[in-house]
Amino acid sequence: MYRSKSGHNDPYPAIINESTASPDYEFLKIDVSRTHRINFSYLAYPPGDEILFTLSAFDYPEGGIHHRLVLSVCAIVADNCEGSFLSLTREGGRIEAGLDDVLATGHDYFYYVPYLNGAKSHDDRNPTKPYKWSAVTNF
Repeated sequence: MYRSKSGHNDPYPAIINESTASPDYEFLKIDVSRTHRINFSYLAYPPGDEILFTLSAFDYPEGGIHHRLVLSVCAIVADNCEGSFLSLTREGGRIEAGLDDVLATGHDYFYYVPYLNGAKSHDDRNPTKPYKWSAVTNF
C-alpha cells in the first residue's frame, strides 16, 4: 500500500508518465492564449459591443476551430435556432467553409439567425434591423 503526502493510504497510486507529447501536440506547450482565440459576435449588439463570446481555437496547430462545433455552440446560445450561419462581415455574406472545415484564427465571425417563417424582417418599420433572437444565458 502506498502512503500519499497527505498521510492517506492509497491502494492505487497514480502513475505519472513523463514521456514527451506526440509531435502533433507540441504546439499546446507554447503560450497561445492570445493567438488561438476567436470572437463570435451578435448583430443586435451595437458595434464595439457585439462580441457574444470567445472560444479557444486549438483544433489546428496554427489556431483554428471546427466549423460544425462553432455552429452547435452558437445554436445553443441562440436557443437552438436552425438555419443559422457565420459571416466575416456585419452585412452577412455566408462564409465559404464546409461543416467539417477548420475556421482559422485571425478573424472574428458574426453569427446570423434567419428571420422566423422566412420573413424578411420582424420589424416592418425598420427592415434593415438584424433579427434579435433571444440569447440563452442560463443552462
